[in-house]
Amino acid sequence: MELEELQRKGIEDFIFKKKINHQEEKLFIMRYQVLTRSISGLTESFLIDAKRLKELLLINYSKSYCKFYYIQKNGSLNLGLSFSDNEEELIQENDDILYALDNELFIKTDFKSFNSMIIDFKEGIGDKLVSQTGTESNMISYDFEIVDSYIKSLELHFTFNHLKFNMFQYRSTDLNGTSLPNFENKNDRISFCVHALVNDSENNKIFAESSGYDLGNLRP
Repeated sequence: MELEELQRKGIEDFIFKKKINHQEEKLFIMRYQVLTRSISGLTESFLIDAKRLKELLLINYSKSYCKFYYIQKNGSLNLGLSFSDNEEELIQENDDILYALDNELFIKTDFKSFNSMIIDFKEGIGDKLVSQTGTESNMISYDFEIVDSYIKSLELHFTFNHLKFNMFQYRSTDLNGTSLPNFENKNDRISFCVHALVNDSENNKIFAESSGYDLGNLRP
């Protein structure tokens, strides 16, 4: 689709499950940014190479779930990815396929290294988050089909090379105290929202960011 057509059509026309209101996401991001002032090592957003993620979805198509783990690497919050048949937080050492984010690419890693980075998070940044938020969030579980159809649906609408994960902290009310019913059970917990960075197909430069989607189930 040409750049002019995309701009005329509007990236907001892309429809998918669990689209998050821009103002609500902005509020949640602001809450997370407050935490970054007192907890060192918190990463505000992650760039994910879309081509690499598509390759991993193809390779691991037989699995039922994509699970994004919070890990700690070099003193900073990072992301791990597991393809699994088990939705719960526990890693199945002999069955789950494990990757850790390195710059923009998910790189395959072994159970020992992956588990060590999870422990580092829980005992480091994660422990500080629990102390300040009163909640615990270690992993976000997605149905494999949700992630796969999200990527394929995006490709029908846009040219994109990257996904952007914005970290945020949920609120159950807006700044006026009005209830946000979709988030009552997630208040204060840490999660992320997924955006596609849309490219101009002619020169491949990023010109827009799609709406955000809050797709996963928090664990524990």
